[in-house]
Formats: sequence, structure tokens, C-alpha cells
Amino acid sequence: MESGTAPRSEVEQSAPESRGRGVRRLLLGALGLALLVGVVVAVELGSPRRIDPTGVDEVPGSPSSFVARVDHPWLPLTPGRVWTYEGEVDSVSATMTVTVLDDAVEVDGVAATGVRTVVERDGEQESTTAWFGQDRDGTLWLLGREGVWEAADGGTPPGLVLPAEPRRGDAQLVQPLDGDDRWVLEVGESVDDGVAVPAGRYDVGLELLLRRGAERAEEEVTDLTLVRGVGVVRVVGPDVRLELVSSRP
Repeated sequence: MESGTAPRSEVEQSAPESRGRGVRRLLLGALGLALLVGVVVAVELGSPRRIDPTGVDEVPGSPSSFVARVDHPWLPLTPGRVWTYEGEVDSVSATMTVTVLDDAVEVDGVAATGVRTVVERDGEQESTTAWFGQDRDGTLWLLGREGVWEAADGGTPPGLVLPAEPRRGDAQLVQPLDGDDRWVLEVGESVDDGVAVPAGRYDVGLELLLRRGAERAEEEVTDLTLVRGVGVVRVVGPDVRLELVSSRP
């Protein structure tokens, strides 16, 4: 793919506590989502192999492999869509707003869909933008995160967020970096007994586990609950619990 440079938006002032900043950083990444196998596992940058196959054969090799619209059934990223979440971060009330931006941004030759996440807590805000693309098979890819990394020809590959049809036990390398910046997303159980959050009750959900860190024993794990056609409805992790209160349109 041709190299592209995405504009960097400013990161607003965050809370000074390093632990709180780490929690919110994980949270921002988890929901900027919105959230590898075979050939992709080979680029784990020396980390131990512990990623289970998803059935996706390869990383898209060119911008023509991507489509313009991100309409993954579990994470629909329609421009202008807004999700609002409320709950607690570090035992402090917090609100998070996730917005799909209207204008595409070129990342490595791909017209990528931008998703901006803003967390408000203790009178302060922290925000970030992530860029996504969907290939012709319906697989959703992460193409970069503001100020952290960006997919590049001959460099860091895209991260796999979700195959077109997630399968229980599948795991994928979402953010293919080292150390605490290495994120693996694992498909968990189907939630067949319903999901109830302030935004409403949904009949069926899907559990995803976002694991952050290079070593399993030291990982931070965040549990995401998704609903088909809606997206993420609940986030539970280290000192974090947020639930969907509204989604529009």
C-alpha cells in the first residue's frame, strides 16, 4: 500500500495519576474500536505465540482490498453515529462519547473511517481518534491510533479487529506493537440470556476480551459486550465499568 499520513488531532489534558491515565488509555483504545492469524501471527515482534486462528487468511495487500463503508454487523461504523456511555473510572463518575467522523482520512492509501472517543472525568477530558477499514470479505481492521501507530507499507501491518463472522475462541492481534501496547482481542461466549443496559435490553450479545500486555500473567483484561447492529454496550475492566445510555441515529 502507498504510505499516507493522517492528521493528528490534539489530545486534551488528562488526569495526572499514572494509573488512571493507563486505565483510560486502555479504555480509549478498546472503544475506539468502536475494536490476527496465520501470516499476521508471524509479525508478533518476538512475543510468545498465543493467538488462535480466526479463519482470516491474510492481511489485505492493497487499498483496493478495502471497501468505502464499514458496516460490520457487530461494529457498524456509520458516519455521524454517536454512542454515549456512563459509569465509573477509578471509582469516579465518568462519561464517554464515541463518534464516527464524517470525513474519511487516508491511511496507507486506504480511505479510513475515523472514530473519536472522548472520556470526561473529574471535570477533565481525554480524547483520541482511531482509524478503521473493512475489507471486501467483511473483516474489520484497525489502521492506526492517534499519536501511537499507523499502518504503513513495509512497516507495521493493520490490526485485525473482527472477522466477518466471529467464532468463539478466536483471538486476533488488534494492535501489533510491543509491551503494554500489544493488544489481543479474544472472542468469548455468546450472551444468550440477554443484555440489559440503560439504553435498553437486547436479546443476544457477544463477549470479547481485550488483553493488553506482552505476558499473559501481567495482562490487563477488559471485557466488552457487543450487540449485533448496535456495537459495544458494556465495558468492564480494571477499575472501569461503563454502560451504553444512548445511541444515535
